[in-house]
Amino acid sequence: MFAPRCSLYSYYKIEKKSNRVIKENKRLLQEKAALEKEIDLLLHDKDYLEKVAREKYGMLKKNEEVYYLDPESKNK
Repeated sequence: MFAPRCSLYSYYKIEKKSNRVIKENKRLLQEKAALEKEIDLLLHDKDYLEKVAREKYGMLKKNEEVYYLDPESKNK
């Protein structure tokens, strides 16, 4: 009980840190699984790849045009 670094308080601090590390590890494993799923979809699902390219990067197919319609301009 009185040995340096072997008290109940030290044990409590180590236990608390251990729990934080375990929670962080679980979160990172979930994030890794989600990223692996995304990678698999990007590599093997052409429809998903096209969706991401269009939504995230604004890419278009050949001969496509984008028209932005502003509903507020009708009132002017």
